[in-house]
Amino acid sequence: MDSFNSVMSQVKNLQFLPQTSAFPYGNGSPILVSESFIGSDPFVYLYADDLVVEDQPGAYLSSLIQTFNQTGSSAVCAAKKVPHEQVKVFSSVKFKANSSIENQMEAVIEKPDPAVAPSDICIWGRFILSPEIIGVLKNTPVERGELWMTDAINNLAQAKTVVAQSLPEGSDWITTGDPLNWLTANLTLALRDQRYSKTVKELITRAQ
Repeated sequence: MDSFNSVMSQVKNLQFLPQTSAFPYGNGSPILVSESFIGSDPFVYLYADDLVVEDQPGAYLSSLIQTFNQTGSSAVCAAKKVPHEQVKVFSSVKFKANSSIENQMEAVIEKPDPAVAPSDICIWGRFILSPEIIGVLKNTPVERGELWMTDAINNLAQAKTVVAQSLPEGSDWITTGDPLNWLTANLTLALRDQRYSKTVKELITRAQ
């Protein structure tokens, strides 16, 4: 919370935009809602239910921005290797062979059958994006009732440079999108915090 308050104290222009029924359901729609705010600038797009656990908060996001600037990519996506059977609840990246740019994506498939998944690398809720993604999203069909960001990234990768950058050693990604992962996230962060770790360890030991 202290880190959050420190960041928010530096925010100069905070705006809230409603996502009305005029936009399709899905994790790609907030970008369309924000089109006029984004304008012609590159931007950071974050999923609110994805957390990065790292010793220096913001270091991984900064590295994504650096890669975006250095490679001239149209998008840089957070990525992580997951157990093979879990790609069916996340996504699976196919990397471009013989590319001069490290970890350039050729394609990414949303929630594939593990039997046909091209890799165990998935993308998740940290993106550095050029405003090109807006036009791509507008031309991305709504599938299974949602406008999927993964589908738009896949379409962008067909024509432009898109990079998938994995978390470094010692850092981790936690999704809080279901009750078990929400509990895991809370316990993980509490155990890393000296103010709470002793009490939480005692509670866990007592429960055993």
